[in-house]
Amino acid sequence: MGEHIHGPIMSSIALKLWFTVQFRAATVPEEQRVPAILFVDEFQELQSLGILKTLLAQTRSFKLALWLSHQNLSQLDEELLKTVLGNTAVQVAVLCPHRRGGGSGDRRKSMEPLHRRGMFCCPAAQAPDLVAYDYKRLKAIAIEVESSSECRSHREQVHRNMLKWRELDFDECHVRFPKIFEKEVREILEILPEELRLNVKISPV
Repeated sequence: MGEHIHGPIMSSIALKLWFTVQFRAATVPEEQRVPAILFVDEFQELQSLGILKTLLAQTRSFKLALWLSHQNLSQLDEELLKTVLGNTAVQVAVLCPHRRGGGSGDRRKSMEPLHRRGMFCCPAAQAPDLVAYDYKRLKAIAIEVESSSECRSHREQVHRNMLKWRELDFDECHVRFPKIFEKEVREILEILPEELRLNVKISPV
């Protein structure tokens, strides 16, 4: 089967099921309707389906559940993404922490030592950059990955990053940075209040 017809076939199946549950709703009492589940892999292939947004918004009222999977949010156009996020009861994201390709090299370098020590670690969308959990010490850790630009020209941002973890209820903060800026980062660390400085660990990568 050629890849060029995957989308039309998927759309045909989705439409058939949609019309079927609508017909059932008109002819079968609600208490007698058996819930139906539609599993769709690579569901971004359905973006051209005109009624997709309506289907996403109304399926629950017809006892139709949708299980939609895709690889990343960039595969969806902005309006469809809003509809999906606004109408899904459960959202599952899976990260492969040992993946070598793609992503930020600095972040990956910061994650690998933690994984080797048996700690959980994953990206956190810059608030902070990474989050980790030390199972042995039972501590939640905010990890800030500072770039050369931040260390060189935006030291006030590095300082703010050393402080914001406490407002997010982390137990401590680890700061990763290029080794050539160790002197600058240590100077920033030294101006922190002592009670905070004790819980901020800096490490060049």
